[in-house]
Amino acid sequence: KKLGEAGLRAILQEVETHILDSLRIARRDNTAPSLSTDAGTGLELLTTAMQVPINRAILTQLDGDFKLLKLLLNVIRHGGGSSDSHATFDALLKVIQTLSDSDGDQAPKPSTPTGSSEGADKGSTKSLNMILKALEEEEVKALLSSQPSLVNVVGRLIPTLLTPAGCPTLAAKVSENVNFEDADSVYHKIYSSVATYCQDETFASALVSSNFVEKCSEFVMDGCPPCPPPQTETLHEDGSAWLEEPEKSEMKNAWTEYLAKAGLLECLKVVVPLAVFGGIQNAVGADFVATCFWLSNSSGVGEVGVEAEKFIENVVLNNSVMKKSIDEKEEKLKQRKKQLAEKRRNAALKAMQISTVVGALSANGGNNKVKATAAADKPKATPAWMLEMEEMGDDEECLVCCTCGEGYSYNPSGVMGVYSYLTRVSVPSIGSVEGNPLFSSLPSKISAMNVNLITSVTSPTTTPKKMKTIEDDAEEDVFLMKPTPPTSEEVIALNGLLIKAKQHNSEFRLLTNHKTLSTYSSVSAANAIHMQCHQRAVSADRSHKNPKTEWEGSTLRNSRVKCNCLLPLVGYGGINTSSYEDSIQKFFSSVSSQVGLSTNPSSSSSSSTVSRTFLSLHDVKNLLEKFSSGESLSETCQGGSTTSNAIHLIRLLSFSRSIATISELNGEVGPARAKAIPAAFVLNSVSSPPSSPSCLSNSVVFSAVCSLVFESAEFWSSYKHLFLRALLDSSTAAAPRTPSGNRRRALSLSDWDLVDEGGKRKLTANITEQQRSRLNLFLLVDKVAQLNLIGTKDLDNEQAVADTGDELGEYITSLQNAVDLDSLWRLFGGGGERLVTFET
Repeated sequence: KKLGEAGLRAILQEVETHILDSLRIARRDNTAPSLSTDAGTGLELLTTAMQVPINRAILTQLDGDFKLLKLLLNVIRHGGGSSDSHATFDALLKVIQTLSDSDGDQAPKPSTPTGSSEGADKGSTKSLNMILKALEEEEVKALLSSQPSLVNVVGRLIPTLLTPAGCPTLAAKVSENVNFEDADSVYHKIYSSVATYCQDETFASALVSSNFVEKCSEFVMDGCPPCPPPQTETLHEDGSAWLEEPEKSEMKNAWTEYLAKAGLLECLKVVVPLAVFGGIQNAVGADFVATCFWLSNSSGVGEVGVEAEKFIENVVLNNSVMKKSIDEKEEKLKQRKKQLAEKRRNAALKAMQISTVVGALSANGGNNKVKATAAADKPKATPAWMLEMEEMGDDEECLVCCTCGEGYSYNPSGVMGVYSYLTRVSVPSIGSVEGNPLFSSLPSKISAMNVNLITSVTSPTTTPKKMKTIEDDAEEDVFLMKPTPPTSEEVIALNGLLIKAKQHNSEFRLLTNHKTLSTYSSVSAANAIHMQCHQRAVSADRSHKNPKTEWEGSTLRNSRVKCNCLLPLVGYGGINTSSYEDSIQKFFSSVSSQVGLSTNPSSSSSSSTVSRTFLSLHDVKNLLEKFSSGESLSETCQGGSTTSNAIHLIRLLSFSRSIATISELNGEVGPARAKAIPAAFVLNSVSSPPSSPSCLSNSVVFSAVCSLVFESAEFWSSYKHLFLRALLDSSTAAAPRTPSGNRRRALSLSDWDLVDEGGKRKLTANITEQQRSRLNLFLLVDKVAQLNLIGTKDLDNEQAVADTGDELGEYITSLQNAVDLDSLWRLFGGGGERLVTFET
């Protein structure tokens, strides 16, 4: 509860007295302080009190963070935190971090509010200066040298104290002390950690001004060979002199020496997180970017290649000018790969043709040279086997096994899987999210009197009205969504939905609406392998001289992108059904072993688990929400792109339909209920009086996912405006996938102009960040429907999957790069002026 100023002041005094007395007694008796095991009652009470926002705000006004930091430094000076567990050190650090993360807490306003923010900044700057000064003490430096684990703690602590006023000072310290050639220095370790953790645009600009970024760029480019690695021929022009001896061997040795350079990997790890800021990208220079491009597309470069790939991804997402240059390089690389593949294929075919002629001559004994010469000179028809091989080469371009190189054209019965990376996701109030309350509030019947339909936002018959906007008094044409009476055809259609929904209104999953259960979320770099090839590769990895686990070896086969499962692909009509179902069992075994979720294939109802059908639907939902909020998809698995995950989304939709079909054949009721969720959502949306807004807003995303997986394009077209309204309603709640502050650097959404109203960040045009994310999700679902990915029919070949994935990936990038509401409207397909004004 709220303790008040007097109470918190007394607790703070008790904490200070306990720590200083313990240190004083330890010095007097020449013994170790008891603080490692006894944090004191005051500190325990203070830790509990910090769970209340108003207490955190009051303690900050009392300069509590500054006083606690001074105590923390005293504890450090006397060995605090030197072991894995130190009660006082850990508790102090926890409270300080809690205070630093509570910028939005509202405290009672002081009598003279003017300059209060200045006072807070001064307090933080004072704390920062104090810790920077303490780091210069020999005693503290010696302790940090003997306890490397503390270095990272201090590196994490400093960014929490950073203010705009302190940026130049800290940037100067970073530039002065970071020396990648002397990586063992304590100050180097601390300040390089600061540069990595401190992701603030003002601080990034200060790093540029202090020449730190230029210093990093010069270090990376020092000793860098003048050409791409010669072992990666695709990065070289045709006929390049660097691919001829002796230059090739010289460059290969030069690259080996360069990649072994001490500090190279660490320097890239510092620069990569900063690459989201335009000033950093421009400061490193074009040569640095070109080198990272070479490394990101080269084999055998280890972790350096992974970091270079991350840098290129950050540049592409946040710098349109450099993106254009990198896109040109990517296109050139793609064409070069095709050229080399064609060259190798022609060489192989020519060799095989010559061997056939030689074999035929050998069979005749080689006696008649004149006949042999004539036969060689006579034009020959291309053998059938060569034509078949050429056709096979064209067919296998889209999806091939990464070990045997074969795809569905050559091996249509082989079950393939796509390497994916699973993470665990907790879903609060999972019953509400999955639409349980929708079935308990269905109307008894549908008539023109008890429903209200909303005119679609794309209705061409809607008459615009003049309306004053909130920004100014100017009038603009807007189209308002108005309730309209349904036609007889619409009433018939709604009654059909009612019949469908009522068949399942008693099939509640056996859990309460407010229970929290776990699901999973997957991402992928879209690299495929046959299930049998995977098993053989795993056996080979385990019997190797240096054995690897299943997923360590798989990560190497997956182009160094982390993976922990294989998502089975349904194929195109020729795969072995039994083998496919075995692959599904292995996939869910990976779900259990890798993220700790137990799945029960024989039942769709449980109080502690989620059925396989609903797990696969949650996976689609999680990926859609990541796309719509601009969350980085490569953050957790160190690879993958927007396009590869757009293709992954297409495959997840297909996988969800397959799981539902298999579950239905096994007699489960879960799939039929999932198919009825969109109908129940529509009926609750149009019923009069309307259902609870929270009921609709909680379940709208999952209902939209079920629409994509099970319903038709006509269904979505008829009722998508209902989903839009509920999505906007749901955006008034906190959006868990839209971080703010320093964590926004992980997002790939472009910046809209921001206004600050009462401490709450809002986007211009009265659109909040949460609403923008929900608008993105609506537009993304609508695009998926337009691409004919909705309903029960999957794409019929891999070329269609690749082409559709490319188009969908470009659309997602356009969503994330939209700069205002009009940009989103144009992506929606609207012409002329924006037809809808959305208001918070």
